Amino acid sequence: MIPRNVKLSEAPSHGKLVIFYDVQSTGSQSYMKLAEEILNMEKLNLELRWRI
Repeated sequence: MIPRNVKLSEAPSHGKLVIFYDVQSTGSQSYMKLAEEILNMEKLNLELRWRI
């Protein structure tokens, strides 16, 4: 779950993605963790596909 916080709300009004606006914010860290999880799942799916 991505927690809501002030930095997530402020970033778009400054024309920036939250990871560029404040990389240390809780929301930014949560989005990066989510992206890492998705990439790891995709990597596992590719590895499993090639085993068949």
